[in-house]
Amino acid sequence: MKHVFWPVDLVDVDTHPVGNALVLGVRLEHSAIVVINVVTYHEPQQLIDLGVLRQKTRGSLELANTESSVSIVGYFGEIPEELRTDELLEFTIDHGIITTDSRMTVLFDPPPPNSMQFYTLLPISISLTPSKRSSPKTDSFMKLIKEHTPGPPLDPCEELLSLSIDTLNTCWTERQKLVRDIPGIEKHWEAASILSPFRQLVSTIKSSFMQLYLPFVLRPMTSVLLYLIIAARHVCLILISLLNKRLSQDLPSLIEISATAQQIDLRLQQFCYFPIQYLRTTRLASLSHEGAMLLPKDQYPEYIRFYNTLWLIVNDLTIGLMVRAILLEHQTTISSFIDKFVVQRLLSSEMDNISVWLMNSPGGIKLNNELSMFMSDLFRWILEFWRVFMIGPIAPHYGTIINIIGLSSIFGATFSVALFSDFLSVITFHIYCFYIASAKIYHWQLDIMYSLFQLFCGKKRNVLRDRVDSNDYEVDQLLMGTLLFTVNVFLLPTVLAFYVMFSFTELIIIMITGSLEILMTLFNHFPLFVTLLRIKNYKRLPGGIRFSTDKGMVRVHIKALTLSEVFAPFTNVLQSAKSSYLSASTLKGILTGYAVQVERRKLYKLLYSALPSTRMSTADLLEQIKRIL
Repeated sequence: MKHVFWPVDLVDVDTHPVGNALVLGVRLEHSAIVVINVVTYHEPQQLIDLGVLRQKTRGSLELANTESSVSIVGYFGEIPEELRTDELLEFTIDHGIITTDSRMTVLFDPPPPNSMQFYTLLPISISLTPSKRSSPKTDSFMKLIKEHTPGPPLDPCEELLSLSIDTLNTCWTERQKLVRDIPGIEKHWEAASILSPFRQLVSTIKSSFMQLYLPFVLRPMTSVLLYLIIAARHVCLILISLLNKRLSQDLPSLIEISATAQQIDLRLQQFCYFPIQYLRTTRLASLSHEGAMLLPKDQYPEYIRFYNTLWLIVNDLTIGLMVRAILLEHQTTISSFIDKFVVQRLLSSEMDNISVWLMNSPGGIKLNNELSMFMSDLFRWILEFWRVFMIGPIAPHYGTIINIIGLSSIFGATFSVALFSDFLSVITFHIYCFYIASAKIYHWQLDIMYSLFQLFCGKKRNVLRDRVDSNDYEVDQLLMGTLLFTVNVFLLPTVLAFYVMFSFTELIIIMITGSLEILMTLFNHFPLFVTLLRIKNYKRLPGGIRFSTDKGMVRVHIKALTLSEVFAPFTNVLQSAKSSYLSASTLKGILTGYAVQVERRKLYKLLYSALPSTRMSTADLLEQIKRIL
């Protein structure tokens, strides 16, 4: 069935009384029509005098605006013979109900571009999709693949609806274009009132002020500021490369071992992306018809991401000032607590007691005395090395460290959390050494026992082909294998006791640092601006369209994003954290003796979902600035 999309503000009978009127609109494919405006008149000559109509040929008239896609699509009342064609529809209005022959009327509310409202069939994306984060080379390959890969045929109804929705978003722009091209046309969407002369005076004063202020004050200041930002951006790119640089292939980069470096890298990348986001969001104020058609799908989500990042940074700075005040006020108490309770008692005395306890039949379990004594002495040597060479130099400076963490809060609470996480990693380094040493010994013993078990089964590991082959062993080889397997079986409980204890201790440290990193994720990635926008004006977060009935006519509405869609990027980050700490691979690594380590690059991968994978070059950015300025 054919449709006529009719603006809601043109339905009011008081504002638009029944009489002679021309209906202006856009004809789409398959004869669907989107109404733009209604022009009332008494005589056709009145429209010619206003410049709305012009003489096309002798005995025929046409709309004066021929360059636009807007044309005369129908009429109310009587129409001049010079305009009458078979394509024109005759509309009637009765108590606010628009009717016409053989067409369904669909009401819609024209979205003003300045209000950032628009219709869309699919929910907008809060984070950058993988396609938008790919490189230009990958994009060109994907384009070639799409061109040479046959896809399913498009549904004509869906294609028409998509085209209609895009045209609905340009309704307000087309109205403004008509006023610009045909100054005499009546502005039906602005109701006349006693304040109209005052509004016109204010508009004139504002226009005159902007004509003087924009070229002589605002534009030069904006140019200087943007070029300063470009210079700062270049410095940030150098710092980012240093943070991600590896001294050798086997050594990790700084952001892989330090939460503070990771946070600095994130802030630097956000700062480098700000000029690009600003250039894209400033295009909202001056859109062409084609730009308005593309804006809802491509540009507006960038606006949301830009201001969500700004809100998070402001919120981070505000909370950081509070954290700084608390740390500086209670500096002595906090440093004393760290020194006496955390370091001396928990990390030093208790760990020493655990090593002695494991050496003397823990829990009544009889262990190998020589092996348990050797491993206990080994860990106590590591503990003594940690006391002398790591805690000794920094112990007198706990107050200074608290001051540094407090001062770093000026840049945001995330920096204080990141510094504390790194500080915790430093003072628990001996526990990490305990865990790595016991895990290596435990894993080697399991590997030896597995190899000896293969010997009993007549199997042999083929390293070259990476498989297990059959093999015939001599009797002396089997006897030697049996003796070695028996020794390893009896030594396994001793190694397992040390491994379980230090693995449990290390997992506690990992849970604490993981909680701190999840807190950093909350400050860096929480959809704060999106949530406030969802509460204030849900139409600015379109998640599709819905239909309802209004006075016997169908009405299309903007459907808001659901809460699950709003929090989807943040939920993905939490899922990434969960997979890093609580997963089957992590459990398997613990059982088999593989060292479980936090992969910060993988954990923070989704934190960069609002940033492109490839950064725009400085030359391209300068070219974009010159186009705007």
